[in-house]
Amino acid sequence: MEKSKSLITKIVVGVSLIINIFFIYFVFKYKILPLKYRSVLAIFIGIILCVFIYIGFIKKEKLNH
Repeated sequence: MEKSKSLITKIVVGVSLIINIFFIYFVFKYKILPLKYRSVLAIFIGIILCVFIYIGFIKKEKLNH
């Protein structure tokens, strides 16, 4: 059980990182905001995404047990 848990965690982290990278690339490529706001927004959204995914993952784990 522990082995599959760590694998799922790695997949979740990987997916969230990929989403963050795509989002940051999109924001920078299309110059949606001024530069100083872009970097802050990218970091902020990255953190929010990770938190949401982590909370969802914990809730799912609690439901399974």
